Amino acid sequence: MKQSRALVASVAVSVLAGVLTASLVLAGSAGASNTLVKVREFVHAKTTLATLHQTVVIPRGRLSGTLNPVTGALKAKLKLPAATTTISLVGIGLAKATFSIAPTQPVTGKVDFSANTITTTSTFNIDVDSLTAAGTSVNLVGKNCQTSQPIVMTLTGAFELVGPSSFSSTYTIPPLVHCGLATVALNAVVAGTGNTFDATFSPFK
Repeated sequence: MKQSRALVASVAVSVLAGVLTASLVLAGSAGASNTLVKVREFVHAKTTLATLHQTVVIPRGRLSGTLNPVTGALKAKLKLPAATTTISLVGIGLAKATFSIAPTQPVTGKVDFSANTITTTSTFNIDVDSLTAAGTSVNLVGKNCQTSQPIVMTLTGAFELVGPSSFSSTYTIPPLVHCGLATVALNAVVAGTGNTFDATFSPFK
């Protein structure tokens, strides 16, 4: 997962993904069969980095998977595009950081049809794809800069039968590793607790 503070996923993130089910949840719950219902959702996400007090908007992604209309079990894959933000680092100054949320496991979850709620778990790494000082094009972190261990994010909330469903969670970013000379500077502003991840899911055909 390449980011300076997120998610999201996982983000992902959410991360987060299971939440998506809002619409098709009831689409398939009418029958008492174990036929899986396809889940396809647009994902609009953002993460706020606690140390930097900075919010990063992640480009629209997608979540796709299946929902068991009898048991409520959800399993899905989350894909979020890379996001870019500007951060200030000791010894480097202003720098442009591009990061991505790299899921390490499928999103899993449980839908409670009687309460119209969903609980999902997303597991992901944050990969810092590139870090370039202002006015330069040299990537200071190489190709393997990422969180030292996967982030596990749990989202719980109500889903809307009509319209988008929004969920949020807090998460901790583990220390980043393999980021070259920028490792210490990045960890000073990225690693830590209290980060937030917000995602809105809406169905697509």
